[in-house]
Amino acid sequence: MPDDNKQPSPAAAILHNPRRLEGMVAIVTGGSRGIGEAIVRAFVHHGVVVVVADIDDAGGQALAAVLGPHV
Repeated sequence: MPDDNKQPSPAAAILHNPRRLEGMVAIVTGGSRGIGEAIVRAFVHHGVVVVVADIDDAGGQALAAVLGPHV
């Protein structure tokens, strides 16, 4: 018998409300390129203020310049 009171998964909730994370702050290590950069971009898209931590300081600064004031 199906459970009619089942809550949507967290991923489904984000898909239905893309600004659900707005106002939160995240620290992404290794965030200037690769998977870390993709995570930074996704968080910014969802309204998160992101701190990029990476040994590639120039890469992190360049990403922050592109993404704007949320980084």
